[in-house]
Amino acid sequence: MAERPEFPKLILKVPALTSDPCSLHYSPPAAGGLLARILLSRLQAWIAVRMDAVSEQLLGIALPQLALGADIPLSLRVRPVVIIAVIQRSTKPMDRRSFLVASALSLFAANGWAADEPDDEANGIKDSVPESAADAELPPVIFADESLALLKAVHDRIARVRRTVGYGNFNLIGFDEMLAVGRNYSRVGRFPKAELDLMDELFHGDAVRYGFFGIKVFDRLTATIPTRDIVKVPNTGHYLYRGQATKLYERIKSDVGAGNIVLTSGVRSNVKQLQLFLAKALETGGNLSLASRSLAPPGYSFHGTGDFDVGKIGYGYLNFTAAFAATPEYAKLIQLGYISIRYPNGNADGVRFEPWHIKVV
Repeated sequence: MAERPEFPKLILKVPALTSDPCSLHYSPPAAGGLLARILLSRLQAWIAVRMDAVSEQLLGIALPQLALGADIPLSLRVRPVVIIAVIQRSTKPMDRRSFLVASALSLFAANGWAADEPDDEANGIKDSVPESAADAELPPVIFADESLALLKAVHDRIARVRRTVGYGNFNLIGFDEMLAVGRNYSRVGRFPKAELDLMDELFHGDAVRYGFFGIKVFDRLTATIPTRDIVKVPNTGHYLYRGQATKLYERIKSDVGAGNIVLTSGVRSNVKQLQLFLAKALETGGNLSLASRSLAPPGYSFHGTGDFDVGKIGYGYLNFTAAFAATPEYAKLIQLGYISIRYPNGNADGVRFEPWHIKVV
């Protein structure tokens, strides 16, 4: 009987608060040839997605050198933690087709991929912590057990609202509108008191407890987006505020090239930001502090007042990773001279570097 392939293993060990080299080692499965090349390709994509969680050197240096069994030195400076990322080896035999399917799904699942909605902005993992947040020495806020189950229940119900009203409409939906959808559609269901209380806590609680130091831009969870103040951007499913935001986006498209750059996220209501934050919290195992490094907590997002995200056409979820900073489109943005990035490297808000996030107000 032929030997069955196993899952590949990727191990990344990062020394704590040091510039000493760490190493990355790829152990290929026993099977070689086409299967090995497929796995290597998937591994490269996996690393590229998480490149911003490790080092900006990864895309430019590590990937071209990556070979089966290679050790790649990287110089990093991170918070006191040892990161070990592993795709576990299979504990039971699998046939070739099941293995390939599982390896593909493991990549999608790790990045929060959802089949029902094209929501690239929910993807792009960032597990490292900016020094401004790490220096605060705040204990992480982590939901576990019953609290984590409640958080998931809220997320899943809001996701059903999104499927009911549609992706574009969900960007704008207000809190009271969301509750009405729950009351009127049995497939969504009413939000019980425990879920309402959790949403209230997440919105009104001080985000500093997470290590997030940004400004709160909405005081009311029930705040709405005035539809007369926004315009829908064709072929994106997103909206922009009239005036400054729309003019800036049109100028960017003209200067970078309409065939190269696209709006990847525009106006977001408190509900949309809450859904993204909950999704990220679940992705991090209930770690709200880690989630806040990737997404502003509800009420703190400048997407509600004018900011927007841009990306390279055809780049998908990579537009929401540091990989975007290595694209010609980003280089052109910076060369223009009139673009401000909301969260640059080393920002004081405790947020990851977001090269795609255009500051408007």
